[in-house]
Amino acid sequence: MRVDGDLLTFPFRDPEWQKRFLIGSAIGLGAIIFFPVIFLITGYQLRAMRNTIHGGDPALPDWDDVGSLLIDGLKMFLVSFVYLLPVFILVIGMYVLMLALGFGVFGLVAALAEDPTVIAVGLPFAFPLFIAAFVLVGGLTTILSLFLVFMSMVAVTRMLAHDDLSAAFDFREVWGLLRQGFKYYLIAFVVQYGLGLAIGVLLQFLSLTIILICLMPFLTGVVQMYVGLMSGTLFGMAYHQTQTNPVGTNAAPAPSEPASV
Repeated sequence: MRVDGDLLTFPFRDPEWQKRFLIGSAIGLGAIIFFPVIFLITGYQLRAMRNTIHGGDPALPDWDDVGSLLIDGLKMFLVSFVYLLPVFILVIGMYVLMLALGFGVFGLVAALAEDPTVIAVGLPFAFPLFIAAFVLVGGLTTILSLFLVFMSMVAVTRMLAHDDLSAAFDFREVWGLLRQGFKYYLIAFVVQYGLGLAIGVLLQFLSLTIILICLMPFLTGVVQMYVGLMSGTLFGMAYHQTQTNPVGTNAAPAPSEPASV
């Protein structure tokens, strides 16, 4: 699986790339006003993914069949929500527990402190412990979130390859697919996040100018479409590479007929 300049710039070699990016940017702006419109962007991402899953060359899909884009976007949202559900539960549970422990520690110190010096000694120890626990939970939650987002993208590729939503929730097969193509999926994940981070930093510098800060909503739509398009393309390629050149344990393959874009 090769990631080079040709791959990263393929969207701009399409004869109609300006038109398609303009549509994507307009949809991105619309999502600011009416959030569900974002499902069109994620559906577009999955359309690009479906193409490379079946061995097609990276291509800029059409913005046709809006209903299909919405359905695919909703499917991706559902898969992501289910996979990230443990994080939501963990965050709520841990913060409730930390809040209770924090009030408990401070209350205990205050209740036992007939001598004001006890409070003076106890609070400096209690507060750093509370902060340390907060940072630890935040760090663990971030790591778990990244892993589950990674898993959810693997699950989405399996869903599209089998053309079956339930295929994303066959956790044993999804785990097997991840083990089988871990190298390819990791490349896709790292490149996706690297692109998002690099472009995000660049936009922050560009936003220092008055003219470009006025264009920021439009530029954000362009970036959102580009990163989503590259993510879909890369993860589709990762699935295809896993089926044609596996590097780990076996997972159930899916048909690989070429798909039209």
